[in-house]
Order: sequence, then structure tokens, then C-alpha cells
Amino acid sequence: MATHLKILLLLVFLVLVGLGAGAYLLFRHPLAVNAARERLSLRLSGLKPVDVATSVGTVRAFVGGSGPTVVFLHGAGDQAGTWSRVVPGLASRFRLIALDLPGHGGSQPRTGPLPMDVVFQGTRQALQQLCPEEPVTVVGNSLGAWLACLLAREEKRVAKVVLVNGGPIQGHYLGPTLAPKTREEAWEVMKVLMGPSGAAIPGFILDDVVRAGQAGPIARLLQALNSWENYVWQKEELGKVTVPVFLLWGEEDRLFDRTYAQKLLDAFPHAQADWLAGCGHIPQRQCPAAFSQKLLQLLSAGS
Repeated sequence: MATHLKILLLLVFLVLVGLGAGAYLLFRHPLAVNAARERLSLRLSGLKPVDVATSVGTVRAFVGGSGPTVVFLHGAGDQAGTWSRVVPGLASRFRLIALDLPGHGGSQPRTGPLPMDVVFQGTRQALQQLCPEEPVTVVGNSLGAWLACLLAREEKRVAKVVLVNGGPIQGHYLGPTLAPKTREEAWEVMKVLMGPSGAAIPGFILDDVVRAGQAGPIARLLQALNSWENYVWQKEELGKVTVPVFLLWGEEDRLFDRTYAQKLLDAFPHAQADWLAGCGHIPQRQCPAAFSQKLLQLLSAGS
């Protein structure tokens, strides 16, 4: 009996230690904990991690499902798990590829400035190996939308693009820094990204946003800001993308707002837009139900 009691106490102690460690990690590194949860969700939805060798280093992708191929590209500072609440409704109808962009998530390079040509070439080479022949639809959020346009111009395999709050032309953003140094600056930039409908964010999460902004992929992209110019298009260049273009836009976004989206609509031949009310810059995470419903309609049209 004494032995059983000791074992029980030991188990209780281990559970308490585990809970305490989990609480500490959540408090100190909430963004990493959330990313881990999202990436686990991708795997539970049937997507398996695959490492692809490219000239810029190994690129991590999550691949699964069956049917026409859909590629997901996240935004700056994010990772493939951003699509975790969208994937479950699509995996039974489409082959899905969710990439960690070079320098993000599980993809190399891990350190140093992150020039745009590294991001683009690593993405392009990974997709050339993951889907070498079949036509693909590319769904890109923010920086991912910019890359989707670049891929559509350079790669014949791209049959359709869905731009989610981003694109290849220069914006007119004049708001707070995207690399905040204080909790107050972090809150201001989160309001820009989420819009008025965004929920209040606890201080410990804002503190982690500051840490990520100073040392994460966004900081590394900003260190190579001069490399972006060669990849920014003039408005008239949008006509070089001849495949169908759809905009799926969180209309409360203040980084790439509705005025920016309208410029894309005016310049892309035959572009169409769906506006997501109450959603900001990352609608797949902020309002996944409305986003998933619209995306499924776009993907199913003509498939």
C-alpha cells in the first residue's frame, strides 16, 4: 500500500511539474506555443512534414490530402500553421502543400539577413520539386500573396492565385513600426493588423510580439530591405499575370487596406474580390469559418 501511495504521489508531482512547465512556456513564449499547437493541428489533419533541399537551404513543407493541388504561403514572420483551421475542411478534396517560407518556421536559413531573392528562390525551388508538373492554385497571405504573383508570372504550373491581404505593388502604409520595441508599440501594430473587431491582447503576448519583432524573421527581412525593390511591381506590370486572380480580403486590415485591394482589382485582368467583414490582415486565423467557406467556393469553381 505504501508503495502504491508513493507511486501515486510521484505521478501527481510529475503532472504538477508538467503543468507548471507548460504554464511557464505559455507565459514566456506564447507565440511559439501557439505555433507548435497549429503545426500539430496540421499533422492531425493528415499533412506530413517534408524537408526539401534548395539552393538557400532546406525548406519545410506540410503535405497531404488528395485531389487538385493547392499551395499555401504565409506572411512575414508567420509559419505554415497559420492555415491550420482551414486545412481540415479541404484535405478530403485537395492535395495541400503548406510551406514554411525560407527563414521561417522549420525552414533555412536560420540566421542572418533575409533577402527577398532568398525567400522567392527557396519557395520556387521547393514547389518545383513538390509539384513538378501538375497545375496548382497558390493561396498567399501578405508576403505570401506577393510571392504568389511572382510565381504566377514565372511558373507555368500556376493555374490560379488567391491573394489574401497582400500583393506585389507598393503600399501606402504609414502606421506604427512592424518591428515594435515596446509593449505599447506592439499593441498599436496589432490594432493595425486586426482592425476594430480584433480582441484585446494580454500584455505577456505583446511582450513576445516585441521579442519576435526584434529577433525573428521580420527583423531579418528588414535587415535586407534594399533587396525588395527588384521584386516590387509597378501597377501596369500586374497585366503580366494572365491566370485567374481572386482577392479574399479582410476588410478591416489597415496594413493593406481596401484602397490597396482596389488598385489590384483595377489592374489585374478579370480579377474578382470577396470582402470578409470583421476580419483583419490574417483572416485565416482571425475568422477561419468565413474565410474557409469563401476559399472552398473559389477552389471548387472550375476544379
